[in-house]
Amino acid sequence: MRLLIVEDDNVESAILVKYLQGRDWICDATDTGEDALQLQKIYGYDCVLVDLGLPDMSGFEIVRRLAQKGARAPVMVISGDNDRETVIRALKSGAADYVTKPYRIEEVVARILALTRRAGGHAQSVVRCGSLEVDLANHVTYLDTQAISLSRKEAGILEFMALNKGKVISKEELLDRLYGDADNIPEPKIIDVFICKMRKKLENAKGVRFLHTAWGQGYVLLDPDEGSRFEAALEKNRQPPP
Repeated sequence: MRLLIVEDDNVESAILVKYLQGRDWICDATDTGEDALQLQKIYGYDCVLVDLGLPDMSGFEIVRRLAQKGARAPVMVISGDNDRETVIRALKSGAADYVTKPYRIEEVVARILALTRRAGGHAQSVVRCGSLEVDLANHVTYLDTQAISLSRKEAGILEFMALNKGKVISKEELLDRLYGDADNIPEPKIIDVFICKMRKKLENAKGVRFLHTAWGQGYVLLDPDEGSRFEAALEKNRQPPP
């Protein structure tokens, strides 16, 4: 998951970034609204956290513009102002949620997960794909009710694909979610390696595959019936014309 934190209190921002990065999430941070708008143009964030007390523009304006430009990314306001009218105004400006300071960071994490699930069309914290269950809140994956051991990178890939179930995700997008702008980002082929290892762990006793390759495009997580149709279509396209 990739987040943008817009907060002019550098100490509070650093604490939040450190905690969220401890969950293996990619976090970009800025203290101005203008930088936030520019970053939003470059990166496809999963969620944006905004403090209303920014130095360069109205907090409500930045919320409105972020909500307009980042249709995929829900905006959460984190503010010390708990006035009812302020909360209502922020929500009307486009915020998907409002958290008042001081806050419990575990609550912020829970709200981020809830927002990103809803943005992906998932009301519950568990995404089901046949006998495969991905628990986004507890970072646990089950196959035929048995817990599956995944590395942190593998779990990060699977959770992102679960949030985007049925959508083809490119290797570049997966790399962005795993490494962000870190130094020494591996080549895209490392995603192929991760997927290969994950398939061995996630293929059930009946040989049902959940992770499918969209050649030249990326990978997609599909329900078994959809996966069977997907693979059949691929096989048909591989066959030479009569």
